[in-house]
Amino acid sequence: MIDYRYHLTSLAAVFLALGIGVALGAGPLQATVSDALSGEVASVREQNANLNEEVRSLQADISRSENYLSELGKQVNHNLLSGYSTALLVFPGVASADVEKTVQSLTATGAQVSVVNLTEKLLNTGFSQYRSSLAPQLVGYLETAPSGDASTEEIMGLAVMTALADTDQHATLKNILTNPDNPLITLPGAPIKATSFVILTPSVKPETPAAQAVTAEEVQAAVFDYASLITPFASAPQSAVVLGDAQTSDAVLSYIRNQAAQLTTVDSFPSSQAFVSLPQALKTASTEQRAFGSQQGASLTVPTLTINTQAN
Repeated sequence: MIDYRYHLTSLAAVFLALGIGVALGAGPLQATVSDALSGEVASVREQNANLNEEVRSLQADISRSENYLSELGKQVNHNLLSGYSTALLVFPGVASADVEKTVQSLTATGAQVSVVNLTEKLLNTGFSQYRSSLAPQLVGYLETAPSGDASTEEIMGLAVMTALADTDQHATLKNILTNPDNPLITLPGAPIKATSFVILTPSVKPETPAAQAVTAEEVQAAVFDYASLITPFASAPQSAVVLGDAQTSDAVLSYIRNQAAQLTTVDSFPSSQAFVSLPQALKTASTEQRAFGSQQGASLTVPTLTINTQAN
């Protein structure tokens, strides 16, 4: 037989406890809980305000440092590259504003700069078969034959460097590389006779279509191809510098450094630090590995300064 008194007693206890809780929450405990929460909120707000102030202060310090380095660079590098004809090779993924800053940095030193954009067809894995079929044809137009085991990317790098050394003299090679149907590079309208090169690398690893699954090995292979394209510029007629960001190990600049390529590299792009070091590094670049900056793989903070003593 069911004992209803037991159940009624239990139910009454539940409602009694609930009523006591409501009474305490709306009465004696309400002020205590509210005060505690208000105090915590006020404390969090104060901490947040202090952090925001620290951020603003740090940003102001960075801005002042950037301005100082920029002004220092203008004085130290004035006319340093006078007479240089420099081709600025731009990888996909480099912001146009950063390209413009680089152009301004070089022209302020007296260099004549021609911007050359490398297209996705020169770099994307989806066009590797086209490049592989084209590479043997390009070899016949090169002034220096590549090694027997040269990769397609190395041959492409040699072809770009050869064409840009004199776009009039190497018109056929230039026309192949700028073929409107499959352009590998895009050029400005004026002829180019580049004796030095600055190569702007992207700060992130090579991108692939979102729908395509990419393994770490495929990313490494893509970075290797980027680096292979750049390596031949170590034999540029005058000099070559690779500029970029090396905060992560999968950045193109980091890989070039890790592979001990015989190139001069400058990191921390696009900071004023990089733009001050760039002209100095280009002035003294040779077929020797040098890594300037403060990021992964850097061996020297700044190049040995060369001061132009000619009258301004």
